[in-house]
Amino acid sequence: MGQQHSRRSRSLSGSQRSRLGSSERSRERGGLSRTKSVHENLVRERGKKVLIEDVYEVVGKIGHGALCEIYKLQKNKDKIGGSSRPELQRKKVLDFGRFLSYNDTMKLRKEESFQLNPLYFALKVINLKKVKEDKIDQLKNEIELLRTMDHMNIIKAYETFQDKASKKLMIVMELCTGGDLYERLPYSEEQAATIAKQILSAVSYMHQRNIIHRDIKMENVIYESKQPDALIKLIDFGLSKEYDSSQKDLFSERVGTLYSMSPETMKGAYDEKADLWSIGVCIYILLAAGHKPFDGKDPKELVQKVLKADYNFESPESWNSISLMAKTFINSLLVVDPAKRPSAKKACNHEWIRSFAVVEHASDDLKRSVRKALIRYANFGSFRRLALNVIAKRSTSDEIFHLRKVFQEFDMLNTGTLTLRVFEGALLSLNVSSEEIAKIFKSLDVNRNDAVNFTEFLAACLEAQGDLAEYRIAEAFDLLDFDDTGYITRDNLRKLLGGYSSENYIDRLLAEAGSNGKISYKDFLNVFADQMPRRRS
Repeated sequence: MGQQHSRRSRSLSGSQRSRLGSSERSRERGGLSRTKSVHENLVRERGKKVLIEDVYEVVGKIGHGALCEIYKLQKNKDKIGGSSRPELQRKKVLDFGRFLSYNDTMKLRKEESFQLNPLYFALKVINLKKVKEDKIDQLKNEIELLRTMDHMNIIKAYETFQDKASKKLMIVMELCTGGDLYERLPYSEEQAATIAKQILSAVSYMHQRNIIHRDIKMENVIYESKQPDALIKLIDFGLSKEYDSSQKDLFSERVGTLYSMSPETMKGAYDEKADLWSIGVCIYILLAAGHKPFDGKDPKELVQKVLKADYNFESPESWNSISLMAKTFINSLLVVDPAKRPSAKKACNHEWIRSFAVVEHASDDLKRSVRKALIRYANFGSFRRLALNVIAKRSTSDEIFHLRKVFQEFDMLNTGTLTLRVFEGALLSLNVSSEEIAKIFKSLDVNRNDAVNFTEFLAACLEAQGDLAEYRIAEAFDLLDFDDTGYITRDNLRKLLGGYSSENYIDRLLAEAGSNGKISYKDFLNVFADQMPRRRS
């Protein structure tokens, strides 16, 4: 998903990519069929009749790779709100602001016509003409894996298009505008440790789900924005794969980028620990002002240095001012024997990370607002909670800036998810009873996997940010209206819920929205009546 053009790198690609296919409602994981979660089903696959130009317009080109091109998109103004738009156009007063950041004041604007702030996205276009016919399904790997992941440091996918006439596969994703890790050289130890913590949290999350990245490099870690405290996002999952953790030396394909490739990958027998080597290379480069730990006059010399872990902390001279803890951290990752490398989870708890990584704390006022929002959310109906998850799934980094600080504080183990035990530890400090915590946790776990991911947490806490902008509610309605009929139907809910649904449960969802058979936009809007700003005449 390289949103930055892959300069400075020697890449291996092509026939090495491999991936199992998928079915409508289930996919293979470790050889076992698995039902897709609600959040996976929210990554929309547009039908054959809908072209990408029907929904979006290209603003400009961001970069390109061997098989793909990356563009900046803007949603067509007459498509914002999708199937709910005719209802919206009849309104003369519309809130078109963003979600409120904490303590901001809602401002309403009166318009005689329907207007909204632009909605921007990134688009990855894969040219299937350059791919052999038997490899096309394998390229869908990236989409399928992105569906399964929900972590604040992993790029989000929103929907896909396939243009059979031009043979192009397109992925609409969140737009990140801050450039890659090279853009902000040089780095202080505090900055490098903060980045290391975020990358390791994302990779730990992946490895817990038996997913290996296989191409972690400077160009594949990008900033969400140009702000100094912007989060980083791990991108480009085209070489990523799922694996069976009970097996040794899981992979044999020599894939990735030469300068960050592990010795065992070069030899053709490796497992997920190869990702840890690549992270070590990146952190070395950050602290060495752009100098790589392994280099040579040609690829052969570079490979020989990697195979022997032939690197040092002598050049540049800036290494003299770097702490011993930082060097020890890098040494722990750049060790030839992968069995001696720490796991991503363990590396995230290294003393250098704990001592140097910047920790942002949410204000006490915001945490009190989150406490109140969580308790209220647990008492919402199932349909409202489901709809809030849809809104949260499409939230931008600006909209959730403060809430992510709360989640990071709650996520004491840096795993990217909250177990009941971790969640309880966080809420007990906010004077919430154990019984109430259990109730809240159950209400949050929409995916029913005994853990709360980032989006599930956001869904419950949006109220702590302020009122919901109506265009966000309209976008959520359109997303649930899979077939663009202007209504959310029983079939739509069945498709969203997949194997988690029963007819009785769907009946209950429809009843909660005030409908027996299908939900209109007006019905949907009424669900959020107390979370929307009061309109002024």
